[in-house]
Amino acid sequence: SSIIYAGTSGKGIYKSSNDGKSWFPIHTDDLLNISLKVTSLAIDPHSKGKIYLTTQGNGIIVGEPDK
Repeated sequence: SSIIYAGTSGKGIYKSSNDGKSWFPIHTDDLLNISLKVTSLAIDPHSKGKIYLTTQGNGIIVGEPDK
């Protein structure tokens, strides 16, 4: 199955490990602010688990939720 990440507008970042059948919020020190308004999200292809987010009002955030 595929891992999918989704950013929301004010509800944080979510991860699915089963092709989107169920979703769980990501809460780490790097990605703790669940009220972030995520405008785009990218996964680093060279660093497993590293996520880059652009946000409305909070700039660019880099986190590693799988660590």
